[in-house]
Amino acid sequence: METPGDIAAIHRRFRTAGTALMRANLNNTHSGNMSCRDPRDANRFWITASGSPCGRLSAADLVAVRFDDMRHEGPTRPSSEANTHRRVLGLPGVNACVHCHAIASTLIGFETPQQPMFLLESGAPRPGRLKERLFQPVDVWGATRVGAVVVGAYQDTVGSIEMEQRISAYLGQSPVTVVKGHGLFARGASLAECLHYLSVLENSAALVIALKRRGVDTLSLQRAIRKAGADAVFAWTPAPL
Repeated sequence: METPGDIAAIHRRFRTAGTALMRANLNNTHSGNMSCRDPRDANRFWITASGSPCGRLSAADLVAVRFDDMRHEGPTRPSSEANTHRRVLGLPGVNACVHCHAIASTLIGFETPQQPMFLLESGAPRPGRLKERLFQPVDVWGATRVGAVVVGAYQDTVGSIEMEQRISAYLGQSPVTVVKGHGLFARGASLAECLHYLSVLENSAALVIALKRRGVDTLSLQRAIRKAGADAVFAWTPAPL
């Protein structure tokens, strides 16, 4: 039986994560969304409501959604990206998913293949899809914590089946992915772990932008790390989480 204490504990996790997102400038006041599995009900997950204030979430801003049929409890409407969150939460070992609109990480996606600045080729394009590219962090934390991150351009809109399928596939291989022109999605064992990955990638993106402004050939650095691996390039690497 669910108790008020259970709801309060879940609300505290969301409120703490939402406050951290705002303090780290990873969202505007009403952007992004977060979700986590219900620890007591394997067929239910919690997600922020559509248009909820990220930095001051109340219990009314959280919506319980069923995995099997996407029915939600109560009058509040869940985020329009709830189907994508459901797919991500179905990945092995994943208990939480956070989507944010971090500025630097979103900015690196605004480039064309004809004039590359921050992104590397990711291989041959998949049939029926726009070409995917990779952002390789050049700092030790980004290179080891998140590694190369897929930046994908999407033909269909937010909440589409295309985004649901592709984002979950990317997050099956990496803890973070970037939706070109839109924002980031991260998955993890907890909301706190998702926040860690997002903040690491945002710092990596801000750093590579600053290095490019100073005239550093960041693409060569990125290719070297991709070819040799982070352990071979950096004299010291942080211990795993």
